[in-house]
Amino acid sequence: RRTPNRLGALRRLASAAHAMTDTKVAGLAKEIREQVAKSEEYDLDNYSEQAAEQLVAAAFSEPLPAPHALRVTLICGGGKSVRGRYDPGLVRGLTQALKALGFEDDPGAAIGATRAFKHQQDTGRNLKYVHVFPEVSAKAGGDEEEAAEAAVLDAESPEYQLVAAEDLDAFAALCEARLHTYAQRLRAAKALGGTYAPLLAAVEGKMAKGQALTPDEEAWAAITSHDALQERVAWLQASMRRMVEDKRLTAADRALVLSAAESKLAALAEELAKAEADGKGKRVEKLRAQEAQLRATADAAREVSTVQAPGDQALAKALEGLWQDLLRARQLEASSKGPAGTLLSLEQAQVVGRIPDLGAAIAAAKERARRWFEADAELDARTAGARDSAAAALKRRSAAAAAKGGGGGGWSSVGGSKSKGGATGAKTGGKGGGGSRGGFAMLGDVDL
Repeated sequence: RRTPNRLGALRRLASAAHAMTDTKVAGLAKEIREQVAKSEEYDLDNYSEQAAEQLVAAAFSEPLPAPHALRVTLICGGGKSVRGRYDPGLVRGLTQALKALGFEDDPGAAIGATRAFKHQQDTGRNLKYVHVFPEVSAKAGGDEEEAAEAAVLDAESPEYQLVAAEDLDAFAALCEARLHTYAQRLRAAKALGGTYAPLLAAVEGKMAKGQALTPDEEAWAAITSHDALQERVAWLQASMRRMVEDKRLTAADRALVLSAAESKLAALAEELAKAEADGKGKRVEKLRAQEAQLRATADAAREVSTVQAPGDQALAKALEGLWQDLLRARQLEASSKGPAGTLLSLEQAQVVGRIPDLGAAIAAAKERARRWFEADAELDARTAGARDSAAAALKRRSAAAAAKGGGGGGWSSVGGSKSKGGATGAKTGGKGGGGSRGGFAMLGDVDL
């Protein structure tokens, strides 16, 4: 029994724990804001989802006092050997807090991007990251050498492969094979034209002045040029226009095109009003032509009957199998709870114990299938059908089992392991599994 003294002690311990968490968060936020000479990495092991949200608010609400653009890397998960060190809701807490501050989930973000973040799974180190590209109070540009050094590319990254493509034909072939949607190509164009082309210009500027290059700058100069990157950006932009004209847009693409067009039209309206007030006839004529082109693009996007991004049958099959196992395990877990809960057999308890591993397997399979410059929402939409198919298949199986009087919906076969004749499922499923509620009221509640 908890006496008043015991309860008081528990409250004091809880208060002390909160104070320790607040101190830890404040300390790391201070370190992130002070260590801005170069990009740094921070490990968020033993951080709760709430602590992660507090960290983001404390570290990134205001621009970092950095002399140039940088990347802040937050380690937030990993494989089976390290998974227990990280809160399952850590990534969710980080991304929600960043979005609340106006940061964009941009798979193509790189050093030079502002108020953006992206996810990465490093199979070599067996770790998961959230890379944050914060706003800084002093932008890159005054120190060309420092800016060029800050943008060294990972040779395995999509950006590097696009930059290092042998020629424009090889680049175009790579884009056709890897960049299936308007959104993917837009992010690639932003990365090449908005980040790396200016850095190449800085490197080439140093070469023209006869200044010594760093090893990283020499590597940049060896693989591409500013003109080559500009040519590739132009190819991407032309291909995006063709996608709109040919009505090859996904739902996410159409929303992106319309949002961008509306934003640009609003800015153009202000410029046009000013040009007309100033009596600048040629400027007005040019702006009206731009306005007409934007309206035509928006109108074309509105008329598009959206297409689906190319599917991946092998991925869909693998995910559907994992989702079936997970949903069946969730059914078992639900049947064991409450006053009328069913006592699980040892085999069924082992099935329920696999829930964290199954969730992690689904997340890992999706991450391995992430396409170049694909945002989380697009990946989720592309793979959502696997869960729906799994739920439908389980519903059919449960109905068939109930019709035969089994009642258990096949619980004992999770993961390919069957008890003799399905007897275990029949015994334990009689109360909670085969009635009118079944276990499928829980299917909509599964949340990874």
